[in-house]
Amino acid sequence: MPLRTRALRGRRVDPTNRLTSTGADGAVYAARRGSVVDVRPCQNQFGVILILSATAVRRDVLVSIAMNGLIAFTIVLSQAVPPPGLWPTVAEAWTAPDEQSTIDAGYRMFTASDDSCAKAPAPARLVAKGPVVLHVGKWFDFSSLRIIAVDTAGHTLAPVPVQLEIEELYPPLFSLRNDIIGYGGTTPTRPGRFKFRVRTICLGTSAEVFVPAVVRKR
Repeated sequence: MPLRTRALRGRRVDPTNRLTSTGADGAVYAARRGSVVDVRPCQNQFGVILILSATAVRRDVLVSIAMNGLIAFTIVLSQAVPPPGLWPTVAEAWTAPDEQSTIDAGYRMFTASDDSCAKAPAPARLVAKGPVVLHVGKWFDFSSLRIIAVDTAGHTLAPVPVQLEIEELYPPLFSLRNDIIGYGGTTPTRPGRFKFRVRTICLGTSAEVFVPAVVRKR
């Protein structure tokens, strides 16, 4: 039998969360709230009853899918992009004995049991000397930095223990894996600008210096 539709009137809501309406022929029509419906005929000997059934995905399901996708995307970003303000330690070192010399750096230079701090002077400041330029694809030795410790009058002091940190950027300028920096340096992979941070490590001292650096193409 051909499908016939009739105008709905007298809409009301029942406890099953379905909208019900009475057609012009006295028949009752129903559709679930919040759904897109299709119309399918059901035939008996007196006529056609139109049964409206829900066929679309409900809005709450769509919202749930969208939220799950947003959460997954946020997790991926949090794993790929380091949070700002990270300064991983890449080496320990003795400051340079004079302005023309470089620091003596290594992956692990000091232990809690040695007397490095006991014999080291307490600096008022740390001072970086000279520009720091790295080149893409070329090994950079941390011991090539020139950092001195000075007293309140600006006089160079004997070497003091410090730790060397690198500003971590994204995309990375170089790899900071332990199996690389363990050799006392790293190799830049792209041009850019960053900073070294050098800080004293002995108790009772709090001197530090930021050292601007640039990575250039070869």
